[in-house]
Amino acid sequence: MSAELSERASPGLASRIAERLIVTPEISLVTALLLFAAVVEIRNPSFFRYDNLILVLKGAAPTFVVAVPMAFVLIGGGIDLSVGSVSALAGVVTAMALTAGIWVPVAIIIGLAACALIGLANGVLTARARIPALIVTLGALYFVRGVVLLMTNGVQIFPLPDGFNVIGQGSLLQVPLLVLYGIAIGIIAHVVLAHSTYGYRARAVGGNPTAARNAGINVSRIQISLYVLTAVGAGLAGILTSSYVGVGDPSAGQGMELGVIAAVIVGGTSLFGAVGSVPGTALGVVLLAVVTNGLLLMSVSPYFQFVVLGAVVVGAVGIDQIRRKRFWRRAAR
Repeated sequence: MSAELSERASPGLASRIAERLIVTPEISLVTALLLFAAVVEIRNPSFFRYDNLILVLKGAAPTFVVAVPMAFVLIGGGIDLSVGSVSALAGVVTAMALTAGIWVPVAIIIGLAACALIGLANGVLTARARIPALIVTLGALYFVRGVVLLMTNGVQIFPLPDGFNVIGQGSLLQVPLLVLYGIAIGIIAHVVLAHSTYGYRARAVGGNPTAARNAGINVSRIQISLYVLTAVGAGLAGILTSSYVGVGDPSAGQGMELGVIAAVIVGGTSLFGAVGSVPGTALGVVLLAVVTNGLLLMSVSPYFQFVVLGAVVVGAVGIDQIRRKRFWRRAAR
């Protein structure tokens, strides 16, 4: 009798565990991260070495700086494909200002301001002109990249002053500054998204713009601000990358938008708006960085990384669909 009861109970337990993993993306991400890390460590014991883990976090930091505002814009019901080109724009503009003898903080502000103007244009065309965000930001991707190449003639800008390079190359207590920047941005963004009026309004706009408008929220203003935020985040990542490598590279950020969007989706942010979190985004970025690093340590062909990335993204979107169906099913009860 007890064996029969255990057989009946086990499917229920397994079902509850599976549902918990699906409904809570952070739990499923931590589980996947630990399992993959264990496999890599068995194949190559150098994975958990301090210098390798720091290398993974250092490489993930600029992606996270872009992924956080990308999560905001997706939660708000939009999407931004121009972040890679905008990132290159910030790095190049800042590098040109520095080589012209402009003070480092002022040069950084100039680079971020150029990105903010691109974000403002994206937001106005999307929110006011009602052009689909996919089209607007795809056009901006090519437009901004062309501007960057015209400004530099495709040539890297260097040398950059040491006072700028230390921003990306320095460390504090053996922890790279890039990692500390990412942690600080993540904490601030989490507080804003989860505990501020702005975060609530962004979710409301992404969930139901009509209802948000009826509730007195200025939907257009929120949408425009989200694109400005994303552009500034991309610009900051570009500046940090230029500081880390010591050059303003016009080819920087190519393909960045796909990796960033993939990390955000894997982190549990819905393509349909309203749903997402900063901790989930952080875990998504780290998971993809660990997968890339782990495959290299296991001597897997780098071309296979694209196969894994595509499978992970499709799986994440599929889980999001299941999550949404469960939500609406419960709401209908």
